Amino acid sequence: MEGVRRVSMGEMVEVLLPDGASRRGQVIEFSDRFAVVQILEESTGIDVRFTRVRFAGTSARMPLSLDLLGRRFDGAGSPIDGLPAVVPERWKTIAGTEIVEVFYQLDALAWLPFLDDIRSPSKRGAA
Repeated sequence: MEGVRRVSMGEMVEVLLPDGASRRGQVIEFSDRFAVVQILEESTGIDVRFTRVRFAGTSARMPLSLDLLGRRFDGAGSPIDGLPAVVPERWKTIAGTEIVEVFYQLDALAWLPFLDDIRSPSKRGAA
């Protein structure tokens, strides 16, 4: 998109189609003149010449509850398993840094047994 101002990374958008339908999207890159929006739902048939975008001014949020366990969702967080929407116990902003931090924490935990084997002479076969 061209000519956008005051956009933030991860900001949610509503893509308004000519037939009145809408799709959810998210800003994944921006500069002082452009914004790149990732469509989080079906994007087939979207004609960019006649489509408008409304910026929400908020980041993506996800409803959190134990009811999420075992469920399947699309990229926008809507259930795709035929079950009803999750009734949230709380809402959490979806942010890349938090996800990356959790990944690194989990990755570090996965390496702990291996590192323990390296540090322990008895486990390396040394006497």
